[in-house]
Formats: sequence, structure tokens, C-alpha cells
Amino acid sequence: DRQVRQAFATVLETTGIDCLVSTVGLGPTMRRGLRNVARFTYLCDSLAGIIGKASSAEAVERLHGRGERCFVWSANNPPCMGPFEDGYDLLRWLDTYYFLGIRMMHLTYNRRNWIGDGCTEPTDAGLSDFGHEVVARLNDRGVIVDTPHSGKQTTLDAVRASRAPVCASHTGCEGVFQHPRCKSDEELKAIADSGGFIGIYILPGLLGDPQQASILTLLEHIDYAVKLVGPDHVMIGSDSTFSIPDPEDVVRQPAPRARPNWWSLWGPNDLTGDPKREGSEGSLAWINWPFFTVGLVTLGYSDADIRKIIGGNFLRVFKAVQASAADRFRQ
Repeated sequence: DRQVRQAFATVLETTGIDCLVSTVGLGPTMRRGLRNVARFTYLCDSLAGIIGKASSAEAVERLHGRGERCFVWSANNPPCMGPFEDGYDLLRWLDTYYFLGIRMMHLTYNRRNWIGDGCTEPTDAGLSDFGHEVVARLNDRGVIVDTPHSGKQTTLDAVRASRAPVCASHTGCEGVFQHPRCKSDEELKAIADSGGFIGIYILPGLLGDPQQASILTLLEHIDYAVKLVGPDHVMIGSDSTFSIPDPEDVVRQPAPRARPNWWSLWGPNDLTGDPKREGSEGSLAWINWPFFTVGLVTLGYSDADIRKIIGGNFLRVFKAVQASAADRFRQ
């Protein structure tokens, strides 16, 4: 739709964002996962000329050099929630999703799977034996190992198992706010020591008291992480986006009040805890990226460090992970 295309182009221009790491959301079954990848493929085709897809760090830089924007695709769970033949079949599916364009993958999504424990499990069992094979396969393919929804021990084990930098692309700091989705100092330091990065999300209910959280809370988490591990390993990882309004001639059907989503553990209609709509209409709205940058300036960060925090650290890690895979291939 021309109206939607123009709205999306305007939003991108307003934010100044050149590259979006976007989850294609594999979901709890292989069928849903493939459907989501197909939907994002159609989205990229529909937005040709406005934004494309990049499957390498070099492609991101090449498109940026031409003044073009791009998606880098992520997945919020390995393809292991639905039926498959055996563990080796899952590893083959990892290859399939790599061929489709996935370049970052969560190990778990809140709950336990074959790979390890999620961050909301009552136990903290860590990375499974099979999980070590998955990490190795992702390393071989040049896919970034991502741990934002993983439990503490799974995160620490993944860092030890990985030959390449590991990240937590959208999380918070437990030292600022106690929440299952926030990482401990030990995890933050381990990720940084791997050469990876910690992305701080902009979701009010995961940053602090949802009645009080604002851009100041976001900056508090960023500053805490920078003081702990340095600016080379901290980013803004929004875990949010801008929803394009429906075309004027489209009437959306009312959504059900609640949808069961057992596999992710998120309760119905309770993802962000945002009663004041701070994340959609207030200071933490996704379109406020320029103000996030201004906030970093007010904290006294240098231009060089700000460039790292608003995107440079992702590109560095993307390059390092793909270089590690290439080195492994040549051995």
C-alpha cells in the first residue's frame, strides 16, 4: 500500500536509523516459523527501494554507502519447539534458517528447550550437551549467539562454549532493576569478555516501575552497563518498533482480549507493562531515537562512544562472528 510505504519511509527518515535487527519470530512450531520468514520476505519485497535485507556485515556497509537502509534478520528461538526427527534434524534446520537469511538467534525464549533453560524457569540448569552442539553450529555458520531470554547459567555456559562473541541483544541490568529479563553483573561481564555486546531495551515494564519508567530509566541502565563493562560492549537494543497505522480504507477486526501464549510465558496482553503508554507514545517511543542520542550526550559520552552505543558495536560483533566462521571454514 502506497500510504503505508510512505509512512514507513518517513519514520525511518525521522529516526535516522540505517539498519534494523528485526526478529522474524520462529515461534513454537516449524510451520509458524516458516510462515513468519515468508511474511518478512514479502515485507522486504514490498518495501524495495525503502529498505532491503542484509545477510552480512559487508552488505550492511555497502547499502549504507549507497544511502540505503536494511534489515538484519534475527530469530527468537531455535527451531526446536515443534516436531522434528532428532537432534541432527534440528541442526539441519539451523542450516535452513541460515540459508533463509537468519543471522542472529536466541538460544532460548524464557522457557526451557532442548538447548538450555530460559530466564523464567525456576531452575537454572544451564546449557545442555545438545546446546553445546547448537552453539558450535551457529559459530560455524556465522550466526550471532544471542542470550537475552536465556537463564543465567545458560548464558554463562554459552559464552564459554562459543568460539565467537556472544550478545544479549535486548536486556536490562539487574543492578538497576530486578526482573527475570535483566542480566546480572556476572553475565554482563562474561558477555563483554567474549567480545560481544549488551543491548538495553526500551520497554518500560522491563526497565523499572512501569508507572515511572522513562527515557531517564533507559539512560540509567545504559550508564550502569557502560561503567561496568565499557562503551565497546553496550548498545541500545530497543526490542520495540513503530507500528504503521492501517490505511484509512481498511477496518481492522477487533483483536481478542487474550491469546494463549504458553510457549513464551508472557501472559495475555502483558508484554511490556506500559500503563502510561510511555513506550508507544511517550519518551520511550521507538521513533525517539534522536532523543536517545541526545540523552547520551547529556551523560557526557564522546561522539565516538555514542556511535558505538547507537549501532557501531553491533556491526563490530557481526563482522567478528562472520570472520570467525570464515576462519573455521578455511581450517
